[in-house]
Amino acid sequence: MQHEKSCGAIVYRKSHGNTEILLIRHINSGHWSFPKGHVENGETEIETAIREIREETSIEVLIDPTFRETVSYYSKRDTQKTVVYFIAKAVRNRVAWSSPWLFVTVCLYIGIMILNQVAS
Repeated sequence: MQHEKSCGAIVYRKSHGNTEILLIRHINSGHWSFPKGHVENGETEIETAIREIREETSIEVLIDPTFRETVSYYSKRDTQKTVVYFIAKAVRNRVAWSSPWLFVTVCLYIGIMILNQVAS
């Protein structure tokens, strides 16, 4: 069995008194997720998360290292994937609408109040 590891973050910003989180839409599958990606040789988990967020969205972030959650699943029949998520505050509120790496089609901040309404 193969193992893969990715790191990313739940990116948030404050806008007009509201908390908004960042979602990205992937070009191939069309699914929405938080920015994340594979760990490169010699990188720490936090370095990977910062690099992947910048590559996928052009957003600079500050990672909160006290929040670290993992999710594990089988991405393929013989491959177990572990994703490490941090919380990250966006330093700039500007989002790149098209990824220079061509993996992401849309970057969107959505208010937490809207998420609560959709989830219920």
